[in-house]
Amino acid sequence: MFRTRLRWRSSLHDLDRNEVVSAFLCQLRTAPASVLLLDYDGTLAPFQPNRAHAYPYPGILPLLESIAQSNRTKVIIISGRPVVELKTLLRLLTNLELWGSHGLEHELSDGSYRKSTIHQQTLTLLSEAQEWLAAEGLSSRAEIKPGGIAVHWRGMPNAEIGKIEAATRNGFRAFAGKSGSRCYSSKLVWNYASLIRTREMQ
Repeated sequence: MFRTRLRWRSSLHDLDRNEVVSAFLCQLRTAPASVLLLDYDGTLAPFQPNRAHAYPYPGILPLLESIAQSNRTKVIIISGRPVVELKTLLRLLTNLELWGSHGLEHELSDGSYRKSTIHQQTLTLLSEAQEWLAAEGLSSRAEIKPGGIAVHWRGMPNAEIGKIEAATRNGFRAFAGKSGSRCYSSKLVWNYASLIRTREMQ
Protein backbone atom coordinates (compact mmCIF):
# COMPACT_ATOMS: atom_id res chain seq x y z
CA MET A 1 0.00 0.00 0.00
CA PHE A 2 2.81 2.42 0.88
CA ARG A 3 4.50 1.85 -2.49
CA THR A 4 1.18 2.32 -4.27
CA ARG A 5 0.71 5.66 -2.56
CA LEU A 6 4.21 6.73 -3.53
CA ARG A 7 3.59 5.82 -7.18
CA TRP A 8 0.27 7.71 -7.11
CA ARG A 9 1.91 10.81 -5.66
CA SER A 10 4.72 10.56 -8.18
CA SER A 11 2.26 10.39 -11.06
CA LEU A 12 0.58 13.53 -9.79
CA HIS A 13 3.89 15.37 -9.73
CA ASP A 14 4.54 14.21 -13.29
CA LEU A 15 1.35 15.84 -14.55
CA ASP A 16 1.79 19.04 -16.49
CA ARG A 17 0.14 21.55 -14.20
CA ASN A 18 -0.46 23.94 -17.07
CA GLU A 19 -2.39 21.24 -18.93
CA VAL A 20 -4.50 20.50 -15.86
CA VAL A 21 -5.33 24.18 -15.39
CA SER A 22 -6.06 24.62 -19.10
CA ALA A 23 -8.40 21.62 -19.10
CA PHE A 24 -10.22 22.96 -16.05
CA LEU A 25 -10.65 26.43 -17.56
CA CYS A 26 -11.92 24.87 -20.78
CA GLN A 27 -14.58 22.96 -18.87
CA LEU A 28 -15.43 26.10 -16.94
CA ARG A 29 -15.96 28.12 -20.11
CA THR A 30 -18.37 25.56 -21.54
CA ALA A 31 -20.27 24.89 -18.30
CA PRO A 32 -23.83 26.31 -18.30
CA ALA A 33 -23.38 27.49 -14.71
CA SER A 34 -20.68 27.56 -12.04
CA VAL A 35 -20.11 28.61 -8.45
CA LEU A 36 -17.12 30.45 -7.03
CA LEU A 37 -16.70 30.03 -3.25
CA LEU A 38 -14.20 32.30 -1.52
CA ASP A 39 -13.01 32.98 2.00
CA TYR A 40 -12.37 36.62 2.88
CA ASP A 41 -9.36 37.05 5.18
CA GLY A 42 -6.19 35.75 3.59
CA THR A 43 -7.92 35.16 0.25
CA LEU A 44 -9.61 38.35 -0.90
CA ALA A 45 -7.76 40.55 1.59
CA PRO A 46 -4.47 40.38 3.51
CA PHE A 47 -4.47 39.65 7.23
CA GLN A 48 -4.14 42.85 9.24
CA PRO A 49 -3.42 43.54 12.94
CA ASN A 50 -6.52 45.76 12.86
CA ARG A 51 -9.27 43.60 11.38
CA ALA A 52 -11.26 46.68 10.33
CA HIS A 53 -8.42 47.60 7.96
CA ALA A 54 -8.38 44.30 6.10
CA TYR A 55 -9.42 45.83 2.80
CA PRO A 56 -9.51 43.73 -0.40
CA TYR A 57 -6.40 43.45 -2.54
CA PRO A 58 -6.20 46.01 -5.38
CA GLY A 59 -8.33 44.96 -8.34
CA ILE A 60 -10.35 42.39 -6.41
CA LEU A 61 -13.60 44.37 -6.17
CA PRO A 62 -14.02 45.12 -9.90
CA LEU A 63 -13.02 41.55 -10.75
CA LEU A 64 -15.62 40.07 -8.41
CA GLU A 65 -18.23 42.50 -9.69
CA SER A 66 -17.52 41.44 -13.26
CA ILE A 67 -17.83 37.75 -12.39
CA ALA A 68 -20.98 38.23 -10.33
CA GLN A 69 -22.68 40.29 -13.05
CA SER A 70 -21.87 37.74 -15.76
CA ASN A 71 -24.93 35.73 -14.70
CA ARG A 72 -22.95 32.56 -15.37
CA THR A 73 -21.08 32.23 -12.09
CA LYS A 74 -22.59 32.57 -8.63
CA VAL A 75 -20.12 34.20 -6.23
CA ILE A 76 -20.37 33.09 -2.59
CA ILE A 77 -18.24 34.55 0.21
CA ILE A 78 -17.83 32.31 3.28
CA SER A 79 -16.27 33.80 6.41
CA GLY A 80 -16.12 33.77 10.17
CA ARG A 81 -16.83 37.50 10.06
CA PRO A 82 -20.38 38.74 10.62
CA VAL A 83 -22.28 39.52 7.43
CA VAL A 84 -22.43 43.24 8.28
CA GLU A 85 -18.61 43.37 8.32
CA LEU A 86 -18.36 41.59 4.99
CA LYS A 87 -20.80 44.04 3.41
CA THR A 88 -18.82 46.98 4.78
CA LEU A 89 -15.49 45.68 3.48
CA LEU A 90 -16.91 44.58 0.11
CA ARG A 91 -18.67 47.93 -0.17
CA LEU A 92 -20.94 48.33 -3.19
CA LEU A 93 -20.60 44.85 -4.66
CA THR A 94 -23.91 43.39 -5.72
CA ASN A 95 -25.26 39.96 -6.64
CA LEU A 96 -23.14 38.23 -3.98
CA GLU A 97 -24.24 35.49 -1.59
CA LEU A 98 -22.74 35.83 1.89
CA TRP A 99 -22.28 33.24 4.63
CA GLY A 100 -21.03 34.85 7.84
CA SER A 101 -20.28 33.96 11.44
CA HIS A 102 -19.16 30.44 10.51
CA GLY A 103 -22.48 29.68 8.83
CA LEU A 104 -24.80 31.18 11.44
CA GLU A 105 -25.70 34.05 9.10
CA HIS A 106 -26.78 33.83 5.45
CA GLU A 107 -27.65 36.62 3.03
CA LEU A 108 -28.75 35.80 -0.51
CA SER A 109 -27.93 37.94 -3.52
CA ASP A 110 -31.46 39.38 -3.43
CA GLY A 111 -30.80 40.79 0.06
CA SER A 112 -32.90 38.30 2.00
CA TYR A 113 -31.25 37.45 5.31
CA ARG A 114 -31.52 34.76 7.94
CA LYS A 115 -29.67 33.98 11.14
CA SER A 116 -29.74 30.67 12.94
CA THR A 117 -31.48 30.77 16.29
CA ILE A 118 -29.03 30.57 19.17
CA HIS A 119 -30.20 28.92 22.37
CA GLN A 120 -30.61 31.18 25.38
CA GLN A 121 -28.13 29.11 27.38
CA THR A 122 -25.52 29.83 24.72
CA LEU A 123 -26.28 33.55 24.81
CA THR A 124 -25.99 33.57 28.60
CA LEU A 125 -22.65 31.78 28.46
CA LEU A 126 -21.38 34.20 25.81
CA SER A 127 -22.42 37.13 27.98
CA GLU A 128 -20.54 35.68 30.95
CA ALA A 129 -17.49 35.16 28.77
CA GLN A 130 -17.61 38.78 27.60
CA GLU A 131 -17.77 39.96 31.21
CA TRP A 132 -14.77 37.81 32.05
CA LEU A 133 -12.79 39.20 29.10
CA ALA A 134 -13.61 42.76 30.21
CA ALA A 135 -12.46 42.01 33.76
CA GLU A 136 -9.19 40.61 32.39
CA GLY A 137 -8.64 43.64 30.16
CA LEU A 138 -8.95 41.54 26.99
CA SER A 139 -12.02 43.15 25.45
CA SER A 140 -9.92 45.05 22.91
CA ARG A 141 -8.55 41.74 21.58
CA ALA A 142 -11.96 40.07 21.39
CA GLU A 143 -14.11 39.68 18.31
CA ILE A 144 -17.73 39.22 19.36
CA LYS A 145 -19.79 37.13 16.95
CA PRO A 146 -23.43 36.04 17.01
CA GLY A 147 -22.44 32.55 18.12
CA GLY A 148 -18.94 32.89 19.46
CA ILE A 149 -15.97 34.93 20.59
CA ALA A 150 -12.53 34.97 19.02
CA VAL A 151 -9.52 36.43 20.81
CA HIS A 152 -6.87 37.75 18.42
CA TRP A 153 -3.22 38.57 19.02
CA ARG A 154 -1.86 39.23 15.54
CA GLY A 155 1.13 41.54 15.47
CA MET A 156 1.85 41.39 19.20
CA PRO A 157 5.26 40.49 20.70
CA ASN A 158 5.70 36.78 21.39
CA ALA A 159 5.88 37.36 25.14
CA GLU A 160 2.52 39.13 25.11
CA ILE A 161 1.00 36.46 22.88
CA GLY A 162 1.96 33.79 25.40
CA LYS A 163 0.35 35.70 28.27
CA ILE A 164 -2.89 36.34 26.40
CA GLU A 165 -3.14 32.78 25.13
CA ALA A 166 -2.54 31.30 28.57
CA ALA A 167 -4.96 33.67 30.31
CA THR A 168 -7.68 33.09 27.73
CA ARG A 169 -7.42 29.32 27.74
CA ASN A 170 -7.28 29.11 31.52
CA GLY A 171 -10.23 31.47 31.88
CA PHE A 172 -12.37 29.64 29.36
CA ARG A 173 -11.91 26.37 31.21
CA ALA A 174 -14.32 27.74 33.79
CA PHE A 175 -17.03 27.75 31.11
CA ALA A 176 -16.28 24.28 29.80
CA GLY A 177 -18.60 22.47 32.22
CA LYS A 178 -21.52 24.85 31.79
CA SER A 179 -24.58 24.26 29.63
CA GLY A 180 -23.23 21.14 28.01
CA SER A 181 -20.08 22.79 26.72
CA ARG A 182 -16.82 20.99 26.33
CA CYS A 183 -13.30 22.26 25.96
CA TYR A 184 -10.84 20.80 23.47
CA SER A 185 -7.62 22.24 22.12
CA SER A 186 -8.12 26.00 21.99
CA LYS A 187 -11.88 25.97 21.46
CA LEU A 188 -14.91 25.85 23.70
CA VAL A 189 -17.80 24.58 21.64
CA TRP A 190 -21.45 24.11 22.49
CA ASN A 191 -23.74 22.30 20.07
CA TYR A 192 -23.46 23.80 16.57
CA ALA A 193 -22.02 27.14 17.72
CA SER A 194 -18.28 27.84 17.79
CA LEU A 195 -18.87 29.32 21.17
CA ILE A 196 -15.51 30.63 22.32
CA ARG A 197 -12.31 30.51 20.37
CA THR A 198 -8.76 31.64 20.91
CA ARG A 199 -7.02 32.24 17.63
CA GLU A 200 -3.32 32.54 16.99
CA MET A 201 -2.84 35.35 14.49
CA GLN A 202 0.90 35.95 14.36
